[in-house]
Amino acid sequence: MTQQTEIIRKRQALFARTGTPALLASAMMLDALTGMTREERLTLAWVCQELERRHPEVTPALEAWVLDLDSPLSQVEALIAALPAEAVAA
Repeated sequence: MTQQTEIIRKRQALFARTGTPALLASAMMLDALTGMTREERLTLAWVCQELERRHPEVTPALEAWVLDLDSPLSQVEALIAALPAEAVAA
């Protein structure tokens, strides 16, 4: 097993045990950081991808966010705004 395959396997196992509220909290914490390291940026991207996988209904809003260069929202803020209320409140 390659190192990359092992990392992917561990990430999937972690996400399988982590609830949406914990992922949202992690995303918000990482989003608030300034001067993120490469690893922190990568972790934030993985968390956002997992949230989008769990809630595919946010995809159109995120696609619109990517195209809106003047958006005052961060990716995490756009994702949270597009999530159904029960996902955020859970």
